[in-house]
Amino acid sequence: MILCMTLTYYPFVFQLSYGAFASANSLLEESAMLMGAKGGRIMRTITLPLIMPSLGAAALLVFVRAIGNFGIPAIIGGSNYVLPTLIYFEVNGFFNINGAASIAVVNVAITAIVLYVQKYVVAKREYETISATHKDLKIHEGKGAVVASTIYCLIILIVSLLPQITIIIMSFFTKWVGLLPQGFTFNNYLRIPKYSHKELFNSFFLSITATVLCAILGSIIAYITERKKPKGAPLLDLAVMSPFILPGTVVSIALLSAFSGNSALRLTGTYTIIIISYMIRRTPYVYRSVSAQLTQLNPSLEEASTISGASWFYTFRHVSVPLILPAIISGSIMTLTTLLQELSTTILLYYGKTRTVPIQIYGAVQDGKLGEASALSVILLVVVFIIIYSMNRRKSGDMSSSLKM
Repeated sequence: MILCMTLTYYPFVFQLSYGAFASANSLLEESAMLMGAKGGRIMRTITLPLIMPSLGAAALLVFVRAIGNFGIPAIIGGSNYVLPTLIYFEVNGFFNINGAASIAVVNVAITAIVLYVQKYVVAKREYETISATHKDLKIHEGKGAVVASTIYCLIILIVSLLPQITIIIMSFFTKWVGLLPQGFTFNNYLRIPKYSHKELFNSFFLSITATVLCAILGSIIAYITERKKPKGAPLLDLAVMSPFILPGTVVSIALLSAFSGNSALRLTGTYTIIIISYMIRRTPYVYRSVSAQLTQLNPSLEEASTISGASWFYTFRHVSVPLILPAIISGSIMTLTTLLQELSTTILLYYGKTRTVPIQIYGAVQDGKLGEASALSVILLVVVFIIIYSMNRRKSGDMSSSLKM
């Protein structure tokens, strides 16, 4: 289970630490080299302290995602229960929402403590991480270090691709015995149009609808907090970002408590409650992406529009949106690709008519239908790959256009 979570979340650490390494002030490392320091000591005493904020943020992100992960512990955890699976069994096994809410409070408290500790540790020191005149630093190591680095990267590549390759192979078989699959068949894919069309529709409908709403809501809130800067802007920022640290099962418990039972507005079993849960958890993606873009944009064009008598909404729609569109697209892509795979939130909110593909995959695994589960997983992998590939091509096209200009 630990290995599976490591393979799932290490890309987050890579992405954040890569950006930190790329922007670190290389003059400090170069000075250490001129004074005779070796590569290992430079890394330990200079480079790592410089990128510590990014490593701390990455560690926090991984912890938040891991402590709220339901799918991995539920499928391969066996009798090793974690907080999200306990919440699930309290609701689905004992119909005890109050007991599930108590466990959810513990989950949130642990996450909040870790968040506070991370911020406290980072705030204790000062960091110089950004250099306006960055240049690549070439550390000349021996052939042994180069060979070791190459082998390490190959091992990471193989281990990372192995689960995807295994799923693709398993999707053409009925079962896996020992080290080899058995029972070659195309039925796992041929069954999808007949037995999974409703789940496919639900997954795309819920994910796309929630993504569009997240893009609209997150962009407007980001514009208000960054451009209008009302007195309550910090509280608004906190309100939008706080659900990001909440596990999906915790959000589900809150919605079940609010919109089920004797509630005046009952939403259980509807598409609406799932879309609301998706928006609560994923709006921070678009919001943070757009906020970062707005902080880098010169507000002169928006100010000119306002001086000309345009309303703030007209300025936002016709001036700001075209400028921040790349950030909106990036945040929306991240939102859509994660929602297509969402399980921890949906598992407590779905009914028969709102079941999604991840729910069907989970049920197939529980029933021992690994071939069927693998085929559905391949479908999701292909869709996510197409989305990411399209995004990268669009970014490359935008960069080429800007260079020509």
